[in-house]
Amino acid sequence: MKFLFQLALCICLIILTAGTIGFVIEDGDFFSGGIMLIVVWSIMFAMLKRALIFGQSDQTDSVKQEWADRITTLEKRLTDIQDVVIAIDDKLTRQEFRSDTTVRSKEEA
Repeated sequence: MKFLFQLALCICLIILTAGTIGFVIEDGDFFSGGIMLIVVWSIMFAMLKRALIFGQSDQTDSVKQEWADRITTLEKRLTDIQDVVIAIDDKLTRQEFRSDTTVRSKEEA
């Protein structure tokens, strides 16, 4: 995909350059062909920008891997924190149950 896109981009660039040179040499009317050339060149620059984005796939893969590693680390930490919170909740529930039992036994006596 990347190779075909770059090949098409090069062919379009050659044709567009030849058309621009022909337009300038023949001193064409600006409003008929000049505006169209500006539009086509802007589309061409957008395609070049897109091609440069295709070329940066190695960096984005390493960045994605780095983010995946960071998320995995955060998930492990959150799991550890969740385990601690559950343990504290269990202790508080048991302590609350003991205090309720102690209060009931004192009320019964």
